[in-house]
Amino acid sequence: MATKIRLVRKGKRNRPFYNVIVVSEEKDGRGDVIEIIGHYDPLREPPVFEVKEDRVLHWLKVGAQPSETVRSFIRKKGIFISLMRIDIITIFPEIFSPLDVSILKRAREKGILELHLWNLRDFSRDKHKKVDDAAYGGGKGMVLACEPIFLAVEEIKKHNTESLTILTGPQGKLLSQEIARKLATEKGLIIICGHYEGVDERVKTVVDCEISIGDYVLTGGELPAMVMVDCITRLLPGVLPEEAQRYDSFFDCLLDWPCYTRPENFRGLKVPEVLLSGNHEMIKQWRNKQAIDRTKERRPDLYKLFVNKKGGQDAS
Repeated sequence: MATKIRLVRKGKRNRPFYNVIVVSEEKDGRGDVIEIIGHYDPLREPPVFEVKEDRVLHWLKVGAQPSETVRSFIRKKGIFISLMRIDIITIFPEIFSPLDVSILKRAREKGILELHLWNLRDFSRDKHKKVDDAAYGGGKGMVLACEPIFLAVEEIKKHNTESLTILTGPQGKLLSQEIARKLATEKGLIIICGHYEGVDERVKTVVDCEISIGDYVLTGGELPAMVMVDCITRLLPGVLPEEAQRYDSFFDCLLDWPCYTRPENFRGLKVPEVLLSGNHEMIKQWRNKQAIDRTKERRPDLYKLFVNKKGGQDAS
């Protein structure tokens, strides 16, 4: 069941008038009106759209989805809720086009995620917009200079005042689902994409934490930044159904169970009988055992966390 904010016609045929309603809507389109939060009169000059701003904000915060028409009206009135603002500092902003598709696109369209890209070169005082230089003490590779990064962070802080500043880099904490959950509770994030040989060490004075996505070498911090944005956005209220998160890998320190779809038999490879049984309790037990066994076999480190979380008793 989804909660929607939409218009419902109440006026006569020759005098249309609409209420703005919050409705709990079933998959077949039917639903119950929860609350009337405003009205729309298209025949007034100019047309009048009036809503209770506090109630609109309340329903947006709990994940209600406005129709396209209502969304356009409330945005014109300056009413929208952003649960998370993320600012990314990069020298390659064009890399981030994948953040405008799928779940991330819907999160931005709903107003849950507010994403801003900042080109580090715009904060360079160099006439050639140079943002790196050779390392003191010699050695191969260039180092991102501190001044453009300081200026970028200071400018962003004017707009994202309560943000946590993150630097992507191999020396940081390894990103995990638990860290992602904590980051998803922040009011805002600033992500600095490291590059080249690294960043000037003095940048660490404006950074709250450093995060890595794994023990391997990448060209720059843009891919780790995208991984973080995707991982964090999925955890924001209203982006995914609450039950969907419970079935993700790592939700309870466990990997996911095996999944199957049609056909039942493909080249002799059959779907397990229990999944075809229709017995939901048996299916639940099978999936839980598969998740535990799979985690114990493939990720003993995760399995140890799971056992500790359950009181230290082997669950297999």
